[in-house]
Amino acid sequence: MIQLPSFIIAQILYSLWIIKKGNFDVIHAHWLLPQGLIGIFCKGIFKIPCITTIHGSDIYGIKSPWLKALNAKVIKYSDVCTANSKATARAARKICEGKNIEIIPMGVQVVNLFGKSSNAGIMRRALGINGRVVLFIGRLIDLKGVDYLIKALPHVLQRCPDIKVLLVGSGPQKEYLVKLSKDLGLVNSVFFLDKVPQEETLKFYSLASLFVLPSIVNDRGETEGLGIVLLEAMASGVPVIGSNVGGIPDIIKDGETGLLAKQKDHNDLAKKMIRLLTDEELRNKLIENGFKSIKEDFSWEVISDRFIKIYQEVTRKRNGHFNDLVSKLTLYKHE
Repeated sequence: MIQLPSFIIAQILYSLWIIKKGNFDVIHAHWLLPQGLIGIFCKGIFKIPCITTIHGSDIYGIKSPWLKALNAKVIKYSDVCTANSKATARAARKICEGKNIEIIPMGVQVVNLFGKSSNAGIMRRALGINGRVVLFIGRLIDLKGVDYLIKALPHVLQRCPDIKVLLVGSGPQKEYLVKLSKDLGLVNSVFFLDKVPQEETLKFYSLASLFVLPSIVNDRGETEGLGIVLLEAMASGVPVIGSNVGGIPDIIKDGETGLLAKQKDHNDLAKKMIRLLTDEELRNKLIENGFKSIKEDFSWEVISDRFIKIYQEVTRKRNGHFNDLVSKLTLYKHE
């Protein structure tokens, strides 16, 4: 609470300074508050079109009427609003009826970033993990539903006794999750690793036989906006399971690119995990289809083209800088 006012003031002042200095053609704000609000404020001063991208955490679970009203204003006065999933777009339309919301997910870099690593064996020895690995990467908070993954594990071990669960991340639920794994007698089957830098997390996909994102809708109405870690896992050739909530169904087509499990149902999650760990034909199908889906729908090459199109459209309406903007964006994209 002490940091927030100074953070917002600093962001406003810096935005005003850099826009005046840089002679920009477009403002692109990520998250409705405070960035989107600052974006439309700068739009009013400099007469520059503002695009606002909604990521989910900025709109799910918002109970305060005045925060909802501010969100609605940002959506209304943005030249274009984009959302990272269908679910996020639906939530946005509820607070600002009649506004068109473009659905453009965040992407992943498919080439030269992911894939099986020759260091997998070294990492296994360093972590002290043998057997097949079920991986989770993310913050250890309630909406991620990690406790349901731990509760599902005893059922999975009955069919697949070599399975280990690796939880990479930190957060307020870690102490509870460690205690839960101890209470269920899973100390030798559940491994915790604190949050590591993004470039380091990519190495862990090389260890995984399965990636699970068991997200839920929590008591505050918050849920998964999209699920970038699922995209990363699929780009790495790892089969995935996610809960049927939020933006996850935009990524996982059940039975085609992954499996969807019921939220808050560890029995259903266990069944889906056992199915993927024991059915090699299904695994290969999901891996192949998942990677194809990433290349066609979620690669940054595809996503950047969609954003560039929006930049072109809002700039065309504004002034004659359209051709300059096109050439600059095209050059940057290829670089």
